[in-house]
Amino acid sequence: MDALLRRSVDALPALVATLDESLRFEAANAAHGYWLGVAPASLIGRPAQEVFGPALWPLVEPGVLRALAGDFADIEVELPPAFALRWARIMITPERGAGGQIVRLHVLVTDLSRQRAMLRKLERTEATFNAAFAASAIGKALVEPDGKIAQANPAFARMLGLQVSDIVGRHFKDFTHPDDIGDDTDRFAALKRGEIDSYSLEKRYIAADGSPVDTLLTVAVVRDRDGEAAFFVSEISDLREQKLAEQAVRERSAQLALAMELVDGGVWQHNLATGTVQLSAGLARALELPPDRAVAYSSLLDRLHPEDRARLEGKDMLTYRDTPGTAVFRMRVAGCKWRWLRSRRQLVRNDRGEPVSVLGIIFDVTEERQREERLSRQASTDPLTGVLNRRGFDTALSPALREAGAPPALLLVDLDRFKPINDTYGHDMGDRVLREVVRRLRQSVRSRDIVARLGGDEFAVLLPRIDIASAEQAAQRIVTTLAEPIELGSVVVHTGASVGVAIAEPQDDAPSILRRADEALYAVKRSGRGNWRMAA
Repeated sequence: MDALLRRSVDALPALVATLDESLRFEAANAAHGYWLGVAPASLIGRPAQEVFGPALWPLVEPGVLRALAGDFADIEVELPPAFALRWARIMITPERGAGGQIVRLHVLVTDLSRQRAMLRKLERTEATFNAAFAASAIGKALVEPDGKIAQANPAFARMLGLQVSDIVGRHFKDFTHPDDIGDDTDRFAALKRGEIDSYSLEKRYIAADGSPVDTLLTVAVVRDRDGEAAFFVSEISDLREQKLAEQAVRERSAQLALAMELVDGGVWQHNLATGTVQLSAGLARALELPPDRAVAYSSLLDRLHPEDRARLEGKDMLTYRDTPGTAVFRMRVAGCKWRWLRSRRQLVRNDRGEPVSVLGIIFDVTEERQREERLSRQASTDPLTGVLNRRGFDTALSPALREAGAPPALLLVDLDRFKPINDTYGHDMGDRVLREVVRRLRQSVRSRDIVARLGGDEFAVLLPRIDIASAEQAAQRIVTTLAEPIELGSVVVHTGASVGVAIAEPQDDAPSILRRADEALYAVKRSGRGNWRMAA
């Protein structure tokens, strides 16, 4: 159970640590490695103030003091620009001993950067929506599911000869002509139940002076994640001043603008009869195409990355079916730049059941893909030395064993006498030694060979497509170069290395070749260290 719990804590994307009553680390999970750049085991016994350093400790200290006083501490802090994280939430729980005294602190630090960024984006979107809502020349209202008006813009208020404050909080029926209440409320109920997606009707309101106001009312629903109606968006056009045909054009434009605000994406429509695609203004800008002009569908296909086009054609994603479809692909924009896009589309049929067009929406997911690739690289890289970590090395080893040609060789390298260096000079000096070891390892092998740090003072070197003699020479070079003194300023330290070598055999997989190299390595250690040995 303890081992399982430990693995679970290490897998958390958050810092988890325990401090004793003197604020020294008693435990630390694996996240310290990629958040703070230090091995968790190296933190044990070190003062928290030293580990967090002058940049972070002033942010953590208020919560620590609160916890030492016996209170649960829960604070959010903005981190200095030098750190990859921008915002963090720090929760500290004190643990009391049998006598009631504080005996240790349990610390949990989570990343709030994404939530904060999403909040700022939401605030900007809300501000943009409110500005457009208030400035619109068309009457607009947001209506609660119970029919009460939650928000109205000045254009709607002017239409009725009222102030906005006279409208908000009242039911829409209070302003509706008696003869039109039934039709409006029936459609409102059907929309709320999900039987229709939206509705539009000519409706009469009653102005403050008692006169009827002929309007064209269009209502759409915004639903929550559970599919329940959250609120209704109403657009009210005054038909007394505008021609109905002109208003219909403005209504479609307003609906598209509202949809764009809500989904933060681009909309496209493919006319199957003409073979052209109409793009929303935002999507046209994203693809660096002229706005308000249809483009040939074939010209958009020519912009697809060749690999993605072949993949989509193979999956029949470039033809249209009745079921909605989603595709992710790269598309070339001006300047020969590639953007990652996610598209979802739906075939539309006319009253006779004939396909007439395809409606779709596109999101630019370039930053999301880049962030995923960056996180993948970070997850596969040792933050101290910059070479692959065990996860990255395991990913590289299996494909190398399957390559055609000469087999690869695996060298497992274990530093000798490294612990006394850490004990004598401290972990900072030990980290500098590890970085120098990696430099020497890289100089000892070919540029295409792979150097990795498996953990602590254990390293691995993968030599693809190599003969036995060359592998033996590489092992000897590593033993020789790591036996040389390491000068770090005024300090000279002496270490060395034991190396186990295994040449891949046809039946080898990753675990078996690692096991054979490990057996050779420990044979060297048992015989006196500072040498290399070839696996049987």
